[in-house]
Parts: sequence; C-alpha cells; structure tokens
Amino acid sequence: GRLNSRFFDATLLQERYNPLFAAAIPETTFLFPVPQIYSTEGITPAMFFRRLALFLDALPPGLRYAMEVQNREFLVPEYFEMLRDRRVVQVIGGGAGMPALLDRLLLPGISGACGLIVRMSAEREPEMAAAVRELVHRCGGTTPVVLLLEDRTEVALMAFAVLMEQLNGELSQRSVIRKRAA
Repeated sequence: GRLNSRFFDATLLQERYNPLFAAAIPETTFLFPVPQIYSTEGITPAMFFRRLALFLDALPPGLRYAMEVQNREFLVPEYFEMLRDRRVVQVIGGGAGMPALLDRLLLPGISGACGLIVRMSAEREPEMAAAVRELVHRCGGTTPVVLLLEDRTEVALMAFAVLMEQLNGELSQRSVIRKRAA
C-alpha cells in the first residue's frame, strides 16, 4: 500500500461530513473503522497517534464517536487513554493478525474506556463465553458495553441467549439501576 495523503485529514472530515454531524441527534454514534495499516505505508504508532489526536480533536463536540483499529501494535495504553480523554468509545472487533477477543479484553488500559462496542462471532471466537464473562467482571456497572453478535445461525443465537441467561444474575447484581433503587 501507499500512504494516503488524506489519512485522518480533519479538513476533509469537516468539508464532507459537517452537514451529517449538524443533522445528527445526540444519541447518534459515529463509528470510524480504520483498516489495517501495513508497514509499507510508513506509519509508525507515534505518527498514527499524532494524526488520530488531531482528527479526534477536530470532531464536533456534543456527539458520540467510536474508533476501531486493525493493528495490534496500536492497542497500547496510550491509545486507550487518548480515546478515554476524548470520550471516544473503543470498538473491539475481529481482524486478521489481531489478538483473540479474550486477550484484547485483558489489555492494559482497556478497562478504563468510556465505553466498549464488542463485535463477536461464536464461529471466530471459541472462547466467547469466557470473553463475555470477563467483560462483565471488568466493566459491569462502570463501563457501558454494547455486544454485537455477528452470527446469524440459530445455534449461535441460542448459545448466546443461554450465556446471557447464565450471566443475568451477575449482571443484575452489578446493575446501576438496582443500586439506585435500593
């Protein structure tokens, strides 16, 4: 690949998307998926973080944003801190060369996120049940989490439903709503 000269270009973002941002309701979440960046592009983690910071700082305030990267070397505390400081939700999805879902949930700095969107697949993630339990343990009651199950098979959906039922007791114990009502 060649270096894209408009990579994380805040001016381009404002030129093309300001009407969309202006029309958005506050509950809207804008997801920015970043495809894998190859070594031939010459973008180091330091360069990536510098450009990402400028890009995120150029986003209109008052809306919600989420970021997903596909490079293992970017999943460091500095990255998670940058997202947290700007109230950007971390998306954890699948990707070639990325650590397993459970390993990503154990990364230093990820549990302090202002939110997580977790894309998972029972077919790709055989440890899905362990990963969801880890999510509940690390984030339950303190960090908003959205689970997106990518499987559309009845077996996968039933397995996920059983897992949610098993976790219901633990989730309800951590529920902020229940704590407020008590």
